[in-house]
Amino acid sequence: MASVVSPAISTCIMPGTKPLAFFELAAIKFASFLLPQTAFQRVLFPAVDLLFFAVHKLYSRFLGNSHVSPDINKPLISPNRALPRTTIRFKLSLIVTVPVVLAFCYSIISTLAFTSISQRPWK
Repeated sequence: MASVVSPAISTCIMPGTKPLAFFELAAIKFASFLLPQTAFQRVLFPAVDLLFFAVHKLYSRFLGNSHVSPDINKPLISPNRALPRTTIRFKLSLIVTVPVVLAFCYSIISTLAFTSISQRPWK
């Protein structure tokens, strides 16, 4: 009686190598599904970039800053800059205006959402 191998489980085995375990095969199939996804790539690439940035920062911190120019340590904003002054009238008008504008925008969005739902027929 010949052994029947499922096409979903069969893999190409090169001579001299052992067959992949179930976990390894599942990991390869999951990676082949996940890697072409654009949403995953939008998360993966910045994460890899952040990892390399962190490694570079740690390496430069342990190496020392002997090659850094002295201008790098100067603050970007001078300490004697002009500070803006706001009055209580400005703060109160901001406190009152922001919730009113948000409530107006939310009411328009909810009205549009509910009217578009009611125009669709039930299925």
